[in-house]
Amino acid sequence: MEQAQSLIFLPDISGFTHFTQQTEILHSKHIISELLEVLLHTNQLELKLAEIEGDAVFFYREDFIPTPGELIDQTRIMFINFHAHLKYYEHYRICHCGACSTASNLGLKFIVHLGTFTFTTINKTVKPYGKDVILAHKLLKNNIGESEYMLLSENTFDVYPENAPAFIKYFKEMFEGATNYEEFGELMYRYFLLHPFHDQVRELPTKVHPHKFKNPVRYAGIINASKEEVYEIASNLEYRTSINRDASDFKYDKDRVNRVGFVHECVINNRNYRQETVSNDFGDNKLVYGELVKGAGIARKIYTYTILEDDDAGTKVYYEVHFEPIPMITGLLSPLLRPFMRSSLKKSFDQLKEYCERTE
Repeated sequence: MEQAQSLIFLPDISGFTHFTQQTEILHSKHIISELLEVLLHTNQLELKLAEIEGDAVFFYREDFIPTPGELIDQTRIMFINFHAHLKYYEHYRICHCGACSTASNLGLKFIVHLGTFTFTTINKTVKPYGKDVILAHKLLKNNIGESEYMLLSENTFDVYPENAPAFIKYFKEMFEGATNYEEFGELMYRYFLLHPFHDQVRELPTKVHPHKFKNPVRYAGIINASKEEVYEIASNLEYRTSINRDASDFKYDKDRVNRVGFVHECVINNRNYRQETVSNDFGDNKLVYGELVKGAGIARKIYTYTILEDDDAGTKVYYEVHFEPIPMITGLLSPLLRPFMRSSLKKSFDQLKEYCERTE
């Protein structure tokens, strides 16, 4: 009896190799991980996950042939959510490293193949196995000069002969291509460019910086290291306990890159301080990292900004603390509060300077 056709569906991140080779590996790893999670969580067709293959997700569904509408809609929603996440990341990022600043250049393509396969078990994991699985993966490397498209293998497209107009109606234009593979010879395919989907990615609201309060507490000093190096250490939460030795613990999601809105928790003297990453505008040619602390007791909100600019001796570091007072309480404490804050800023600066210049 002839085996029923099954779907192999491979979303693949375009530009992955260049992105991981040319950028900071830690941040690029986290960014790719987030994007793959977006694909996993946008699975409308109830596809099964075979495995994650670096820059691609191997989905399949047995004995299932999607309609053109189902296939187009699954591709569309994954594509839109993928680019919405990149747009969100670009909008709220604070890091200026190569990975974070070029993530928006990544793209997404899809390989769709209908075929037959059996299953094999490797280390207790069951995966599809067979010629059609290999063929689908081969099609990831093709002669298409574009980075974002949906490719249907020739025999897959042949399943929809009477429905070809449905694809063309949606995408406006269909392209034909072929690539020669040593194991399979010349494989024909049809593909559709996904550029029209970009118009459906929702724009984010204009970024609004937090209010700056009058008469902030300030401290400044020089660190003998580049502005970029100082910023990486000040903003990367991995270094936090190294530059704040009063902290006994620091809790944050280690699988995410720090960004505006990122919440973390610092434990000092058995007290938990909830902090949120913010940014602000302090003028051109400066790098700025900020944090908001709520519930400190002495003020409604406390914003601490680390402002960096180039200096002949390395980096000029400005600390500013802006706080929203609590009526009566903050006023009564003001004679003690401001000297205490400035002393804390000096201590923070000294620890940051020591760590930066030791690792320089």
